[in-house]
Amino acid sequence: MEDDYNLKDELLAACALLGRPMDNATYIKGEECLDSLKDLQQFLHRDDPVGDIDQPVSLDHLGRKLAPRLPWELHRALAEWDILRSHILPLLACHAADDPEVLYESMVVMFLMTQMPPTPKIELDDTKEKKEKKKKIYGAALVPSFEALVLFKEQIASSKNVLSIIMKWLMEPLLNESERTEPETVILDLALNMIRNLLQVDSSLDKDGQRVQLPANLKARLRNAQDMLLLKFAEENVMEMLVMLANSVEEEENRNWNLLLLDIFGLMFVCEDPSEVIGSADVLNGSWKTSERRKELLAAVPKAQSVQQRRAKCAIRNSRFTGTFKTNTVNGLMYLGATPTARPDVNNQNKRKIARKKDVTDAVEKRSAVGRCDVLVKLDEYAQMFVEDGFNSLLGTVTYDYSMESAAIEDSDDHNFTAVSSWFMRYHRLKEKGRISALPKRVKPEKKSENAEGGKGKDAGAEGAADTEEPTKNTLAMTAERLVAMMEEDKA
Repeated sequence: MEDDYNLKDELLAACALLGRPMDNATYIKGEECLDSLKDLQQFLHRDDPVGDIDQPVSLDHLGRKLAPRLPWELHRALAEWDILRSHILPLLACHAADDPEVLYESMVVMFLMTQMPPTPKIELDDTKEKKEKKKKIYGAALVPSFEALVLFKEQIASSKNVLSIIMKWLMEPLLNESERTEPETVILDLALNMIRNLLQVDSSLDKDGQRVQLPANLKARLRNAQDMLLLKFAEENVMEMLVMLANSVEEEENRNWNLLLLDIFGLMFVCEDPSEVIGSADVLNGSWKTSERRKELLAAVPKAQSVQQRRAKCAIRNSRFTGTFKTNTVNGLMYLGATPTARPDVNNQNKRKIARKKDVTDAVEKRSAVGRCDVLVKLDEYAQMFVEDGFNSLLGTVTYDYSMESAAIEDSDDHNFTAVSSWFMRYHRLKEKGRISALPKRVKPEKKSENAEGGKGKDAGAEGAADTEEPTKNTLAMTAERLVAMMEEDKA
């Protein structure tokens, strides 16, 4: 019987024809490099997300027996062979700067390698067992794909000159005022789809609103790799390019990317807490430990209290010892006594040891928090930039597509639109609340009491009345004197 024929043999042969890396960080391109890149693309397009483990034995066109294939098997093989780090990235770094064809073909391979298996199609007449079988096969293909994606994130984040070369090809047509050519549009579209694939951290929602649950350790590795990738994106101005595109998405040549940009911004920001993004600067300068936000979290989750706080409530070991001891005096007599006076010194030594452990623990916590805080600070910076420059234009075009019932809108776009709009509105509200609270308090003018004003009015009225009363009194006195004088004249 012939040996089982496997497609991975041809895939490995195509990888060997790409070229070979050298010790001095250079890469020698093979004579059939471009053809090998195109062969890799064909293999990845033909990869089956379902596999044929439960299918009968099949033969190829030459009559050779095909080995049973695992779901998404060729994608797994490229990740296991470390093709991205050993061939694709060095090829981009050494030859893509001057050869746009190598750039395009290599980016297509990267896009296909980072692609997740498609969700299974559930038909109306599918039985419950058949639906469960489809979901099980999909989960079997999805978990290894995310494990490979972790490696791709880490390798791209640690690569040199790869993203800078890609950004050079992308920024020139964006900054150029002339009309964009078709190859430039194709490369830009390919780069946006590749960025979207790299930013995935969880499985997509199905029609029932459920996800395939990934292992906890895989989720933690995805989060760490995501932080590394975001820092690299910030360093190479990838986020700035995305905000620039969101700002100009209303233009006709950028209009078709509004839903893709919405998905990218959702993958970058929605998984974070807006209050933590805004408060990341407080963590860096050390004011986090005394902030109100930390107190609220500790009050909401009692288990999150630090180990030092729980240890402080416990008594020191053997601090309540009440036994007796025997010792020999100078005269050689046996003395029976209570706890020696040197015991407090031992307690002080224990306290000093605990204090040193606390310092070391705080230093470790600070080191582990610094990298995470750097990511949150960058997210805060670009979130503010997006709110000011790109939020209204991007969400406006998506709203227009909804009003026109565009055929490009999918079920996942509903979730992205709701999540992105609510996240950034909450972020803006918290940002404005913090800005207003940081303003200096205005000194309000003192309001004069009504009684005081009334009293002053009465005093002023009394003064005016006194002024008017004096001339009246004088007039009456003069009149009385005249009447008296007239009466005396009549008597005379």
